[in-house]
This record gives sequence, structure tokens and C-alpha cells, in this order.
Amino acid sequence: MKLKILQENLSNAINLASYFVSANPRLPILSNIYFKGEKTGLVIVATDLETGIKKEIPAKVEKQGETTVSARTITELVSFLPKETVELFLEKDQLKISCGKTFSSLPTVAASEFPPFMKQKRKAKGLKEFSFKGELFFNWLKKVSFAAASDEGRPVLTGAFFRKGDDGLQIAGTDGYRLSFIKTQEKKWERDVNIPAVSLQMLEKVMEKDEEVCLSFFQKDGQVLFSQKETWVTTRLIEGEYPDFSKIIPQENEVQVVVNKEELLRSIKAASIFARESANIVRLKVERGKLIVSANAPQTGENKIEIEVVSKGRDTEIAFNYRYILDFLGVVEKNEVMLEFSGGLRPGLFKEKGNENFLHVIMPVKVQD
Repeated sequence: MKLKILQENLSNAINLASYFVSANPRLPILSNIYFKGEKTGLVIVATDLETGIKKEIPAKVEKQGETTVSARTITELVSFLPKETVELFLEKDQLKISCGKTFSSLPTVAASEFPPFMKQKRKAKGLKEFSFKGELFFNWLKKVSFAAASDEGRPVLTGAFFRKGDDGLQIAGTDGYRLSFIKTQEKKWERDVNIPAVSLQMLEKVMEKDEEVCLSFFQKDGQVLFSQKETWVTTRLIEGEYPDFSKIIPQENEVQVVVNKEELLRSIKAASIFARESANIVRLKVERGKLIVSANAPQTGENKIEIEVVSKGRDTEIAFNYRYILDFLGVVEKNEVMLEFSGGLRPGLFKEKGNENFLHVIMPVKVQD
């Protein structure tokens, strides 16, 4: 293998690939990044066996070939190279790297030991493909994937669940304490799949938001392939039955509050100073056109903020983990949010005002007066 490539292009591709290199790999070879010089340019691959990335970069390839090198070493090295043309040359078991007045040599491991990347078989039996506008697709992910569970206690909850609804594709994420749910108008969706939320969050780091994203599923191999221009990302689907989350979405509520997003955000952040010393609990009290946000802790003190709101229904009080409210507000795009409650022991419903396709449910915290 012998090729020339711009330092900026090489560094960018290696940095993206490094997201998919495990800190504690199951196999030593997974600590490496795969390089292959082809007629069309340089191909870079990294994987942890659960997720993987393939990236094609323009390069002047004088001699084709393939090898693997330490991901950590080459990532750090290339970042310090001058912004000039980099030459990569494979000589026996060493990868020679030269750029400007910098010359390096890295030990390699045979490419044959590296796991193959999932192939996109266009005519494969059972192949299903769906394409979405990148801006739309990543907006859905932003509003759903954060609510998935982060621990492996219940693996099925660590994913974002994509299902065929009556009116189009629906996406949900839940950790058992909160639920984020999106309804879309994409009617072509045909199957229910559970995609790891961490993989979707990784996807947001390595793909362009303004380019179309294609999802390819193969009926039998339990994987999904995301593709966009010269970037491909693959991940395994989560097996197991996803819970029927529709049962926890409140259908009727006794209290409805419309509040300015920024005012609520400032109030929750202020209350969090006290709540974090008391199990993260904040209280929301609806009282005659006011929303009172409060928190207290024996050692820190107490805090109370009143916000003018538009409210309907009776006075009520309910408590939540403040982190869940902040997470919701962090993905809200509208200026106003709508809160709906039915007493202190039933789930609270959180929405963007004017957007009926996105809702967030948070389970309340039972507190003693």
C-alpha cells in the first residue's frame, strides 16, 4: 500500500473512527483501525463488534494494499502533523508515515485478523431500505434517544424503539422513569426494531445533519446499516420484547399549565442547587395562575420561585427528579411548554406547545409533607 492524502481529511476520518474503538476491547485487534488503499481512495474501518464505521476518503493511491495499526497511536500522531500532504507506505510489517519534515514508522497487524465490515447487498433477500432527510431524522433522535436507559439491567430499554404506527413511523425511548415519544408522517416504515441509543448518539457525531440518511435492514442478521455519502455505520439490533409504553401515557389530565420555556428552565436550575442535596427532588405547585417551583435540603436551605402561567383546572402539587425536567427542556424548540397533571401520584405529561407529535412523560416522586 502506498498513497498520498491531505492531513485534514485523514485526521478527520481517523477521529470519527476512534469513536468506535472500545477502551476495553474483547480482542486485541479491535484496538486497531483498518486501512485499505483502493483505486478510488483510502478506506478506514473501526469496530467494537457491536457498532462499526466505514469511511471512504479521497486519496492518490499509487499501490493498493491493506493493514491495521493502533488507533490510539495513529490518532494522536496524525493530529500533530502539519496541514500538508501525508504519505502512507506499507513496508513489510511497518506503516511508514511522512508529512513535511515528520517521519514515523508504526508496527502493524495483518488486515486478515480484522473483522469484516457488513456488506450492503442490494439484491439480498429480505432487504428493507428507508431514507430520511438528515435534519428531520436527527431531530427525532435528539428528542427520543436521551430517555433510553443507560445501564444494562434491562437491555431492552437501552434502545430507541422504532415501530409502525397507524399514521406512520413512531419512535420511543424510556428507562422506566420517563418516556419520550415521537409520531412522524413516514408511512413507508414496515417493521418494529430496537436500535441501541448509544449507537444513535454516535451516529449524530459522525454523519452530516443536512444530508439524507439511508437505513438498511437485513431480515436474518439482526443488524442495521446507516449510510450517507462516503460514510457507513452498522450496529446490532436489540433483541427482546419492548414494553407497551402506551399504557403509561396519560389520556386525560385534570390540570393544564402553559409556561415560558426559559423561565421554567431558570427556575429548575435554581432549584437544583438545593434539590441535588435532597434526592434531586423539586416540587411543582399550580396555584391560581402561578407555577411555584421549590426545593429544600436540610444542610443547604430552601428555594422557591413563582412563575406566572396560563393554567386550567384545580390547584395541585407534584414532585419530580429535576434532572428529567432539564433533559426534556434541553430538547424543546418552542418558546412555550405545556405541562399536564392529575394529582401528585400520576405521571406528568410534558409537551412543546403547538406540537402534538412529541410528548414526554415523567413519573412523579412520592414525597412526605
